[in-house]
Amino acid sequence: MNWRGVVFLSCCFILTVLFLSVAHYSDALPFLVDYLPASVGSGGLLWQVQTTFLSVGFAGLAIAAQLFVEAPLAIGASRGRVLDYIWAGWFVGVGLAANSAIAIETIWLPSEVGLLGLMFTWFALTIVLLVLSTVRLTRLFGHPSLLDAVVRQSLVETISSRLLEVSSRYAGATKGLESLLAPTGEMGAPRGWTLRVQVSEAGRIVRAVRPKAVRQALAAMAPRATALASTEGEGATEYVPPQITLDIDPGDRVRPGDIAFRVTTSREIDEMTGARVSQLLQSSIEFEPTFGALPPADSQDRASEYNRFLRVLAEKDRDLTPQENDLQGALQEQIAKWNESEAAGLAAEPLSEARIEVIRASLRDGLNQQINLATLIPVADAASDSADTSRPILGMNLQVPREFLVDKVFNGTCADPTGFGEIIARGFTDGEDQRAIDVLRSLQTEILNPEAAVIRQSIHALGDDAEHYVLLTPFGGLDDLADWYSSDFRRDLEVVTHVETGMLDNEAILFDRRSSLSSIRRPEDKDGLSRVEGTSIALGVFEDVDDDLEPQVRVEAGEYFVVWAGAAPRVVRFVAA
Repeated sequence: MNWRGVVFLSCCFILTVLFLSVAHYSDALPFLVDYLPASVGSGGLLWQVQTTFLSVGFAGLAIAAQLFVEAPLAIGASRGRVLDYIWAGWFVGVGLAANSAIAIETIWLPSEVGLLGLMFTWFALTIVLLVLSTVRLTRLFGHPSLLDAVVRQSLVETISSRLLEVSSRYAGATKGLESLLAPTGEMGAPRGWTLRVQVSEAGRIVRAVRPKAVRQALAAMAPRATALASTEGEGATEYVPPQITLDIDPGDRVRPGDIAFRVTTSREIDEMTGARVSQLLQSSIEFEPTFGALPPADSQDRASEYNRFLRVLAEKDRDLTPQENDLQGALQEQIAKWNESEAAGLAAEPLSEARIEVIRASLRDGLNQQINLATLIPVADAASDSADTSRPILGMNLQVPREFLVDKVFNGTCADPTGFGEIIARGFTDGEDQRAIDVLRSLQTEILNPEAAVIRQSIHALGDDAEHYVLLTPFGGLDDLADWYSSDFRRDLEVVTHVETGMLDNEAILFDRRSSLSSIRRPEDKDGLSRVEGTSIALGVFEDVDDDLEPQVRVEAGEYFVVWAGAAPRVVRFVAA
């Protein structure tokens, strides 16, 4: 009996006591007394009979205990299942409650109406449950196969509960990764190139996976804005967000060569980026201290289940049997039909203005999260004669899955378009940084060694003018980490405007932002693009993508951004000779 049964019996017992009190202190239902009069002492007699039946039932439970001598019934879960099968808990609960109610009526609240009520309710229920429990117990003794079935059910429930416990632990160990990792075996994964990242250590147990490093790995593969004369006539670059699949689980003991992550991108990434992504993903792993007819796939849950079955069949280390081959073909057919139906529905679903606005808002927020170099450059009304205006447009033209920009959920994926705005923001920030850095390199007035100590000396030499200078450094600093992260150097960085950028590598640039550079920065003027409020970027979404495999849309963004030398450049470059 579970806790709900206990509460139910308790409520019934309380109501019974109230009934006995009313019957004792009132003359209700006199006609029952006239037709069913009770003899003197009948309450005590009923109590004795009730106690006898209860004793017989307890003796039956003692007989049932003989079934628990050998395994698997020696297992506690199996014992509980047998007791549940013969309704032992209900018999004991009802019997004890009935005994208590009859005792209260006999000793404190005697009445003929109360006695009749107890006899037709609690006493009758005790007899019914005693008979049913005895019959079901006898069936178990006489049918060993039935006993085996009861035991199997208990074992299945025990295993299921343990799997749920393991699942909850797994969820805790991978908390924060749901929005970063692609589900194992996810349908509609990007076609193209795959990077397999092995575990960094062997023979150890995986404790958890840290989401921060995974997020950094995704950021390292984000697209960058490119320099263009105009986005007019430029072909769109097909873009599908990279997906990272986790191939190990918390609790696994990894072996040499085990694959920890699979990174799938629409096109091959360069060697340096691949090495960076591998390093970040390996660092995210936290180890312990210790060494008939197939039903159609008519729902996302069933389609996902079929996909998991296919993975199990594909991972077998032997040839499939004819039956397994047939199952594999049927599973593939059903999944293909599901994908076709989902693609057709997605293509017909209208775009959501609210989701497009989410991209614009996340783009604006992404640009405002940190100090951007472009915002520190003085803006002129017109470009200088020395400015290079041959390619003034920074643009991004991405093909993205349509499911990110519709309200209805397809393929079981609650696609969040926020990430695209953040990607575009990072792309334009990097593009603006690169364009400004190229001009600064051409204006260098002094070259020094890339060391924290040398940078400190240069900052000290600026005196009161230091507040007008900008120091550009790579993310994470230069190679001399000991000096770079010293408290003295960090205090010196507060004197100037410190901007970190991904466009530098073991190089730093210090320049006077008042007179070193000038710029023009505004949204691109083009049909279909509109300004994102609070930014200098124009953005639009176009439904002109023809892709038979997956419904897609095109997200285009553009910025007119020209940088040239200022009136009196003062640029110090810290780079190895």
